[in-house]
Amino acid sequence: MVNELHYLHIQYPQITKVYTIGYTQKFNLPILAIRITSNPDVEEQDKPSILFDGIHHASEILGCEMCLYLANKLCQNYYCDTLIKSFVDNLDIWIVPMVNPDGHYITELGLDSIWRKNLRDNNNNGRIDLDYDGVDLNRNYDFLFERGGSNEPSNRYYRGPYPFSEPEVRAIRDLALKKKFILNVSFHSDKDPHMGERIYYPWRWGNSFSPDHQHIKAVCDTFALNIINDANNGTYLSIYGNAQEGGLERNYLYYTFGTFAFTCEMWRGYYPPEERVDTICERVFTGVQYLLKRILQSHLAIKVVELNTNKPLKAEVRVLEAYAPPETILPRYTDPILGRARRILKPGIYTIEILKEGYYSKRFSIEISPFNIKDTTIYLERMPGWIKKTDVPSLIKVKSGGALCALEDKIYALIGNNTNDLFCYDIDSDSWEKISEVPEGVSKKNVKKGASICTDGRYLYIIKGNNTRDFFRYDPINNSWREYEINFSKGIRGSSMAFDGDSFIYIICGSNNNEWQRFNIYTEKFEICNPPTLPAERWRTGSWIVYAESSIYALRVGGKTNEFYEIKNGEVIRKEDMPLIGSSGKPKKAKEGSAGTYDYNNKLIYALKGNNTLEFFFYNPATNQWKLLEDVGVPYGVPQKKVRGGGALTYSNFAQGLFAFIGNNTNEFWLYLPYSTFTLNLKNQNLITKKEYKILPLKEKERKEFNIVGRRIVFQHLKSGVYFSPSGKKVIIKLPN
Repeated sequence: MVNELHYLHIQYPQITKVYTIGYTQKFNLPILAIRITSNPDVEEQDKPSILFDGIHHASEILGCEMCLYLANKLCQNYYCDTLIKSFVDNLDIWIVPMVNPDGHYITELGLDSIWRKNLRDNNNNGRIDLDYDGVDLNRNYDFLFERGGSNEPSNRYYRGPYPFSEPEVRAIRDLALKKKFILNVSFHSDKDPHMGERIYYPWRWGNSFSPDHQHIKAVCDTFALNIINDANNGTYLSIYGNAQEGGLERNYLYYTFGTFAFTCEMWRGYYPPEERVDTICERVFTGVQYLLKRILQSHLAIKVVELNTNKPLKAEVRVLEAYAPPETILPRYTDPILGRARRILKPGIYTIEILKEGYYSKRFSIEISPFNIKDTTIYLERMPGWIKKTDVPSLIKVKSGGALCALEDKIYALIGNNTNDLFCYDIDSDSWEKISEVPEGVSKKNVKKGASICTDGRYLYIIKGNNTRDFFRYDPINNSWREYEINFSKGIRGSSMAFDGDSFIYIICGSNNNEWQRFNIYTEKFEICNPPTLPAERWRTGSWIVYAESSIYALRVGGKTNEFYEIKNGEVIRKEDMPLIGSSGKPKKAKEGSAGTYDYNNKLIYALKGNNTLEFFFYNPATNQWKLLEDVGVPYGVPQKKVRGGGALTYSNFAQGLFAFIGNNTNEFWLYLPYSTFTLNLKNQNLITKKEYKILPLKEKERKEFNIVGRRIVFQHLKSGVYFSPSGKKVIIKLPN
């Protein structure tokens, strides 16, 4: 089998690639898959993905034979059969001929001709005990696992100690997680001749069927009708499987991804006469050919992207006529890389609903015809404001020393509060993982008040605070640390860092002094800044700096007002102060919990005031103006506490939004999606004096107007003309007569 797959690739390199998708439990044998598609070296292809697999069970040799027959048929006929060529060019076909090489080894040696399981050493004695060892791989998937097979290791149907305990099953799972297959056929055989020549589909549950029942049954029925049985007196049978049969591959794939997954029980027994094998496979191939044609002829293909940016989005796609709540079946999502979701539906008119947190949902009708793939692109508009995300999973709450930093599709976080824990948040999955701990370093102290975190796009740079001079560089790829020491005159109690996009990390001490330095990421040396000290004398905890458009912008905590500065080429320019009076209506200075970050897409600086408030602002460097935004939590809800020690803010280009810690002894984590704001062309002095900004209309008839907090307004005096976004982008608005 191994040689045959590699030989196919050598013969047909333009349409094949062989992958090792995992290794076996006992002998660490490779589990091979052959990918058959045009341009097989291109990992992400916008094509329907299909999986065929065999030999979950060791003695069911027809599964492997069928997979190899299918692979050869597709490759050998690619250049001479237009239908086969259309399959290969337009589908992404994956074939795993042998999921269970370890177990098959037992049958090949003739040790047990009906061996079913893999070779897990259930009693850990280092030997293969055929009366006790092994797991039934098709009872080890994570769907109603506890109801599947047996919990007795000696049983032929032993399901394993826990779901996905077996590497063979994890290999299929991981491939499915990556490819989100629209269709799967798993080839099996049954030793009972009365149970052969059947195709099972998911599922019946008590008196109910799956939400896709009418669609998946129609496909399975026709699949079965296309396969002539071995006796030449009928066809294969199409039969629903029971959902209560726990741990099955087909139920897991359907429940998790919406895959139309079928179990094809070939022939009537394990070992057909050798001369019959090709005939059996040829007849089953007729049914497989129908499946491939069915997908190419008609299915729903939805692509979801963000309005204005065309960025692909991971969004839930509901077909309301075939919808079930999450407790019945998991939501169906688009692929986050391509923004694509595909679904097999019978011809008809359907109501589609697209949902994504932070975006306005869409509902529309669509018609699926028998001979047309309905490919539709849906544009989702971002919903501005705050969204609650998953809390940091730490028993110790975020407090003084909490800090955030965005890097690609991740957010890295210190929780402070006298711990060294470093967490990583995955934006796509909305999930956290503790990945490391900041080393003790020279000081032997933990992360506390005054800590900060920054990135140069490759490494993370971390300051412990806590009255230390500890400075670390962390490599998230190799999970390694390097330690340095900053030669400030005092221990750090209120640091902030900013990377200039080129060579330097700028660092302020914040210990009631005006010291700052810069770290050269190439020479790994600290240097004197220009000017050598910060303006004014006392910079305390809550002070922060950001780098924006060739300048350092710095908020000073420690004066009588919320002093704000621009530092460029050694020159210090006093800018408009952050407002003292915010949403509370009372004058409040920025203090601990204050944080700033730069949104380099919209060219705005966003800031939390801290000091036990929820006040949130942006600063526009182009106009030297601060604007008060709605409080943290609006419109989602009110945080448990107000922003204080541990408050933090970072901008993520991947998410096109800002992530924030509340701190103040909570684990709350929030995402802010900025408003689309436009300001008038200043050259014409055509200024709007109130807090009113315009969203560029997609169509004149659909023109919408919002104020700075996103509420719909009526503004009758806006004229046609040229407008500018905060970044200076020109926008021409023509209003209807």
